[in-house]
Amino acid sequence: MAEAVISIAGRILANLITQALQKAGKLGGVKDQLVLLECNVSMLRVELDHAEEQYYQSPQIKDWVEKLKDAFYDAQDVLEEFNMEATRREQRGDNEIIKKVRKVVSSSNQLAFELKMSRKVRIVRERIEVLGNKKDCYLNKQSMDSQVERERRKGEEMDSFILKKDIIGRDYDEKKVKKFLLDLMWKRTFPFFQ
Repeated sequence: MAEAVISIAGRILANLITQALQKAGKLGGVKDQLVLLECNVSMLRVELDHAEEQYYQSPQIKDWVEKLKDAFYDAQDVLEEFNMEATRREQRGDNEIIKKVRKVVSSSNQLAFELKMSRKVRIVRERIEVLGNKKDCYLNKQSMDSQVERERRKGEEMDSFILKKDIIGRDYDEKKVKKFLLDLMWKRTFPFFQ
């Protein structure tokens, strides 16, 4: 389940915030909120990797991830709404007279749009920020440290390298195997060379 939340966070970071920042242009309030939202989502994406392991073990983490998923979906909806409205405004008619009239009339509409979107992005960003601040209550730092330890041990278990000093009591067997292999090598004939 945490993988789904990570993919939502990736989509928010990769597409929606980038598009929204490009379209925000002069909308300073919206742009600032989008930058803050991007920082929050990217930091939480890293924490979600750790939460993924503990997701099925801890009901608190499961609850936190679910709340975060809902907040990310809300952020995705707000960003898609912003992108659609900005695209719609860009694609309006090209008639010069209509542009002049619209410029006079729509300056207040543009301000209203900026305020509305800035407010929506701020609300979603603050919600994600609050959930991000609660991560320490949910995520067990010891388990993150133990994950690193497990990975290190796993590497040691998978490694076939053994120090000679760690081998005890096999000198006779070692000599016997070496002699067998060397004798076999000298006795071997290769018929295709003859």
